[in-house]
Amino acid sequence: MDELLPPGVSSSAATSPTPTADTATPTQLPPNAPQTAEGTVAIPSEDGGYVTVREKTKTVEFHGEEVEVRRLTPEEKQRKRLIKNIIMACLGILFLSVVTLVLVMLT
Repeated sequence: MDELLPPGVSSSAATSPTPTADTATPTQLPPNAPQTAEGTVAIPSEDGGYVTVREKTKTVEFHGEEVEVRRLTPEEKQRKRLIKNIIMACLGILFLSVVTLVLVMLT
């Protein structure tokens, strides 16, 4: 396994990853971590404090305009899921109603 690692890196150092801006999430932080604004993440620093960084955002072009793409918050995800579930329930009820109407008309 050590022969696959770059020179100067031991296998014990490779198995203990440290949190970075890409891997750290607010749920990994202790309860005394500072509250951050939406779109920012607090990462523990070496001196015992916290460093606040902005979450990576992507910019895409949509109909000639640049639009910033970001992750949805849990509340936004829950709302989208609720709307999707309501639409699917309505379509299911409509389908069952049509099938019932067709069966009643045939008998």
